Amino acid sequence: MLPTVDWQGDVIVMVDQRKLPAQEIYVRCRTAQEVARAIRTMVIRGAPAIGVSAAMGIALGMRRSTAKGTKQFAVEFQKTCDMMAATRPTAVNLFWAIDRMKRALDDFVLLGVQNNIEFLRRVISTSDFAAGKLDTGFLDRHPDVFSPPTNVPDEALLIASVGAVYDRPGGHRPPLQQTITDVWNSGAWRNS
Repeated sequence: MLPTVDWQGDVIVMVDQRKLPAQEIYVRCRTAQEVARAIRTMVIRGAPAIGVSAAMGIALGMRRSTAKGTKQFAVEFQKTCDMMAATRPTAVNLFWAIDRMKRALDDFVLLGVQNNIEFLRRVISTSDFAAGKLDTGFLDRHPDVFSPPTNVPDEALLIASVGAVYDRPGGHRPPLQQTITDVWNSGAWRNS
């Protein structure tokens, strides 16, 4: 038996709660639109499950984004959030999850990654982001989000350098904002 909702590879799998208890049927959603339909048609029920499903649906939709820049990515993100919001207009946990996803994306943009769509795609592709698990341990669990591809702009090199400094083993870790400032001021990121 699977959990009520689960992320498996590039598919979100949900127990079809309309069929319970007589049958145990699973619905496989491959797109954000399919997740929205599942929420709207009550395949998934219960406030927490609806919220988690919406967050996963947004992450799934943005994972497949073909945006060429931050503005286009933000427009796609907002449309996906609006689509999820329209599924169950009175579901408090649904809106909590959508707001949390928006805050998570805003936090990453505010940290100076607004020009690095690949970084955002790596962040959004993590299981923790999909589950809304964005806590102080996120970078510890996913240091690979700072690994830049080849031929990257200076912004991406800066982000990778911050990740390398911030992810140093051995105890004391300065506040992230201080780490960013220190790396920027050192200029070492230009030599990465």
